Amino acid sequence: RVRLPAPPDRLSADELRRLRGTADRAALQVRYHDGALHQRRRPGGDQARGIFDALEQTRLQALGCRDLAGVALNLDSLLEHICRIRGYEFVDGRDERLAADAVSLIVRERLTGMKLPAAAAPLVDPWRSQFQEKAAPALQRLAATIADQGAFASAALMMSVRFVFSFILLFLFSGLL
Repeated sequence: RVRLPAPPDRLSADELRRLRGTADRAALQVRYHDGALHQRRRPGGDQARGIFDALEQTRLQALGCRDLAGVALNLDSLLEHICRIRGYEFVDGRDERLAADAVSLIVRERLTGMKLPAAAAPLVDPWRSQFQEKAAPALQRLAATIADQGAFASAALMMSVRFVFSFILLFLFSGLL
């Protein structure tokens, strides 16, 4: 069952695209997501779980963007709105609390080939070079398995756990933990 927000009487073109993006996101979830499989593969630990969940949402949206140009426009409009309301344009440096968001946006860019909204740059840019350098094989596996949730979940699980592990090592060796 899917619930969408009731639209106001008058919508701007941007508001209509965001509403359609919300509907498209829900439809992609219904069409391509197996909740039981997702729960079985889901890692423990808040950070790894957050990254894993974000990667699955990215997979669903990438499937819609890949096959349907109108859906891509609607999801892009919704993403731009989300970036603005979450204040990504004001992020200064790498923020561990936003790691799942940064990772999912980098992966979204790779899976869809679509440029991210400008408001996402301050969040994503501090993570991009290190992540793409170290995660290039994992990004390739995610791209190769996008249509198979089970295979994608295995690749996403490995990426999530490795990311958290490397973050912990970074803190250990920098003396912050």
